[in-house]
Amino acid sequence: MTNPMDLPSLNPYGVQCEGLIQNGGGFGISTDWDNKWFAESKRFDGGYSLEMAIPFKSIRFNVGDSFWRVNFSRNDLICNENSCWIPVPRNLNVSSLVNTGVMVFDSIPKKQKFNAAIIPYVITTVKQEDSKSQKFIVNPNAGVDAKLVLTPSLNLDVTSNPDFAQVEVDRQVINLSRFSLFFPERRQFFLENSDLFASFGFRQIRPFFSRRIGLENGVNIPIIYGTRLSGKLGQNWRVGLMNIQTSDYRFNDSSISEGQNFTVAAFQKQVFGSSNIAAILVNKVELFKPKSFNRVAGLDYNLQSKNGKWRGKAFWHQSFSNEGTKNDFANATWLFYTDKKFNAMWNHEYVNKGYNAQTGFVPRIHYYDMRKNESYKLSYYRFEPEINYKIFPKSKLINNINPSLYADVYRNEDFSENDAFVSPSLVVNFQNSANVGGSYNWFQTKLLYYTDVLGNANDTFNPGVYQYSGLNIFYQSNRRKTFAYYCSIFSGGFYDGQRSTLKTEISYRWQPRLILGLISTIDYITLPAVNSGDEKRERTLQLYAPSIEYSFTKKLFVSTYIQYNSQADNININARLQYRFRPMSDLFIVYSDNYDNSWLGKNRAITAKLLIWLNT
Repeated sequence: MTNPMDLPSLNPYGVQCEGLIQNGGGFGISTDWDNKWFAESKRFDGGYSLEMAIPFKSIRFNVGDSFWRVNFSRNDLICNENSCWIPVPRNLNVSSLVNTGVMVFDSIPKKQKFNAAIIPYVITTVKQEDSKSQKFIVNPNAGVDAKLVLTPSLNLDVTSNPDFAQVEVDRQVINLSRFSLFFPERRQFFLENSDLFASFGFRQIRPFFSRRIGLENGVNIPIIYGTRLSGKLGQNWRVGLMNIQTSDYRFNDSSISEGQNFTVAAFQKQVFGSSNIAAILVNKVELFKPKSFNRVAGLDYNLQSKNGKWRGKAFWHQSFSNEGTKNDFANATWLFYTDKKFNAMWNHEYVNKGYNAQTGFVPRIHYYDMRKNESYKLSYYRFEPEINYKIFPKSKLINNINPSLYADVYRNEDFSENDAFVSPSLVVNFQNSANVGGSYNWFQTKLLYYTDVLGNANDTFNPGVYQYSGLNIFYQSNRRKTFAYYCSIFSGGFYDGQRSTLKTEISYRWQPRLILGLISTIDYITLPAVNSGDEKRERTLQLYAPSIEYSFTKKLFVSTYIQYNSQADNININARLQYRFRPMSDLFIVYSDNYDNSWLGKNRAITAKLLIWLNT
């Protein structure tokens, strides 16, 4: 159950989508992964039919197995119903692997002959650094990836001079949290079997975060090579070994990023049916300075009961570096229970300020004193309980009523008060997939230093403990309709001032070709005057992100995404044309343009990329 499972899907128009079910499923699906398979569909009055052909070469499996565990699901958007071959309880996601049936083969699948995929690419970017400059920089490049199937369940990936340019832009948000935000990995090399490396720790305590490799402050750092061995050994073992080498890079300010080598080793051992025990070692070292290193070793236990009602995690991670810091560890426990009507969660975390995961993501321990221009690290505890209950009335209108209580409490090393958040809420889910709800949100924020929260050095907040609260209400319309929308309104306190926030999401589908979207966030913030007799400070932070996606055919698509973020002082335009001329082989043409809030051009570029998937 710990092995990632393939999830191919098809709509009545023959559009394919694939993903990975990771860690036993039940908590969603990763759709960033791609692989090679074939499908066709046919529509007729009153229904449709479909056929899928999935090559054994595209699937990781154990040779000699006479049967596989599978399930089939149909998502009927008209009546808002998921129909499964093997029934899945309402409290579990249809991706849950604890509810699968047996598919018996007439003849046992044989070991595949030598299986390899060579994926060369060529790319050319024409870039203009700023609107005043008439100088255009032409940057051609080429590289190759290779996938070698050593056994039907063990894969070796090799890349030389990989292209890690983003053909899909990151979605921006307004950040009022004081801490760094997490953006997911989208680069193809890191995606297959990514759960084996990325599932260690928790969302805010990650010993390994692949975006730390080849990316520095939004700049692509050249990668000389990368190798990754991943897959299964026998029935109960999964292993992963990754090594990547970056080159030296000189930034525009003449600072230099030294070439670094990254090694990640991980394993999982399935125990007690569906649970597993896992270990990871992350090593980062400068190429010509082996005494300058950073390492993290960790052990995780992942609990999943056979009926899917209990899930949990416990881990201990230890960091090592040439700096020789003490108490450099982090640990946590998490336990989750769910049934048809009730679910509850308990989470505990502790991160010591000496914990140093340079190739990970641990934003909470980092603080910055803007008056002294100094950075600090502080230990913390975190406690995060949650209780949910669902009431299923006999109603043709309402599906369920969901009251819940959630808390997120931080404490300092000496257990003194830190940040806290408590939120009782009530959500009503309708039969047509719409829902409406509201919550009372109580906040406590402790600032240790003068802090810039809004991204504006003129609006610093003084050290101290701030307590404030507010009400949030939202409505999500019927998502099955061609026109759907979401709206939420928050009104209440913000430190020693007031905040009103309006968030909207609008989408329109002209099936089967066009999708229009608009995401917007408006924060109106009022703060006390700096000096007695001055007027109150009024600040408005705005984010608008319209998008358009159009499919000319099943193989030719165009998408345009525009983002205006007043907090980041940036307007971004990203337009992408994609032509999939054969399975897993694409031609991309991407245009990107960036301006400040006064529409003064920052930079623009046009990129053409050709990628071909060649199978043996």
